Amino acid sequence: MIHVFGEFRLCTLRRALFRENHEVPLRRKAYECLRYLIEQSPRAVPKDELCEVVWSPRIISDETLASTIKDVRLALDDRSQPHRYVRTLTGFGYRFVALQHAEA
Repeated sequence: MIHVFGEFRLCTLRRALFRENHEVPLRRKAYECLRYLIEQSPRAVPKDELCEVVWSPRIISDETLASTIKDVRLALDDRSQPHRYVRTLTGFGYRFVALQHAEA
């Protein structure tokens, strides 16, 4: 499956993020967070759910999750407010907000 949004493509078969035709470096947990948020879009994902899906059975701190989301935003060049791709829902979790389509 390939998820296309903006100038990005997330290829689940290759477990890689591409900007135009160039692969964007993304650590494994950052990739998993991004993939899950995209697959759940437009639903808001609670922090606990995201942590369980990506890190289970390990328990992580809020700082670890925040750092991983920061890595996702850096890879997507999503630093301006409001964020174009991953929005923080204060006290709840995150939502992937970009328009997207999937290719087989």
